[in-house]
Amino acid sequence: MNWGGRATPTVLTSWKEVANYLGKGVRTVQRWEKVRDLPVRRPLGSSVNTILALPEEIDEWVRSRNVTGRNELNADLAGLRQQNLDLQNELQKLQAKNEMLNRALQLVLFQKSAGKEH
Repeated sequence: MNWGGRATPTVLTSWKEVANYLGKGVRTVQRWEKVRDLPVRRPLGSSVNTILALPEEIDEWVRSRNVTGRNELNADLAGLRQQNLDLQNELQKLQAKNEMLNRALQLVLFQKSAGKEH
């Protein structure tokens, strides 16, 4: 993670720091806390938005959840979806070209048969 040349903090004290540490957006890490048990603490007597997180615990959470592997799979899936869209577009172009060539062939055959009748 990029901390501007400084060492990684021993305690992350904001959602922005946690998000930066994980290379994700703030909303993503907040969702992970709720649905995936991202290890974040809320000190007693502090405001609702005050949090503390330990990089070591987050690292262990990432290893145990294989978050990186899932992200790579999601990236692969997104790439496959894009390839599928590209192939569908190419298929449509080829079908249109095939239709045009069939019409041209029909016209040539019609003209050839019309020439034989005369």
